[in-house]
Amino acid sequence: MALLFIIGILFLAASAGLLARAITLARARTVTHLQQIDEYGFHAAEGPTARLANPKRTSRTLSDLAERIGGSVRGTSWRAPVTTPQLRGAGLYNVSPEMFQGYRVMLTVALSSLILFDTVLSGSFSILTVPLIVASTALTWLGPAALVSTRAQRRMDRVDRD
Repeated sequence: MALLFIIGILFLAASAGLLARAITLARARTVTHLQQIDEYGFHAAEGPTARLANPKRTSRTLSDLAERIGGSVRGTSWRAPVTTPQLRGAGLYNVSPEMFQGYRVMLTVALSSLILFDTVLSGSFSILTVPLIVASTALTWLGPAALVSTRAQRRMDRVDRD
């Protein structure tokens, strides 16, 4: 029973990460396409597409929120944010270290809170819940940084082979 719960939580964490990536990736692609159109010399009148091209005019988005949270959270050693060269090496050119740190904080807080909220509401809070929350917190905090470093290493290895 506990194994099914852990597997469910892992799937939930993966889906939350994929959802956050889908939201930010779609926005980044839209801005990139609009910048390419602008480079070719097409200047539309001030309208909804022109507002998309200038991210400073848009209302607060998930990326802006992540950047603000990441800018306020500093740390050293295992709490330190991922560096810009690591992000660039992993191919994340539109993600700043502060934004990445903010996403890590939001994912960690959201998943840990969700597990706690679920167990309290269902009335199934047990001694196994505490290690599950600790493990999910560690996984959601250390996992994204580990993924960035392994992806950067794989890309560098591919460049070295070619």
